[in-house]
Amino acid sequence: MVHYPPENMLVIYGGRNDTMYALKSTYTYNDLMVLNLETLCWLAVSTYGANIQGGRYAHSAAIFQDQMLVFGGMSDSGYSEDDMRALELSKKPFTRS
Repeated sequence: MVHYPPENMLVIYGGRNDTMYALKSTYTYNDLMVLNLETLCWLAVSTYGANIQGGRYAHSAAIFQDQMLVFGGMSDSGYSEDDMRALELSKKPFTRS
């Protein structure tokens, strides 16, 4: 979870839910959620670009310029991921059209 000051929002990526495994054969999320801190409204975000496979949890996230960077973490296999993912926040993937 990171705070993106230009839009005054929290951006949350991924996560884990152990009870979900019985239903979906996975317990990691690949979801991207945004909380507008002015209206306190949640928005589920769909992104475009490179195909990102699988969710992750226990990762690190930070804001650098206008990007949310996500590094490391764990996947369903339990192994640590060593790639970095970037979400370009200045393109406003979180706005409703």
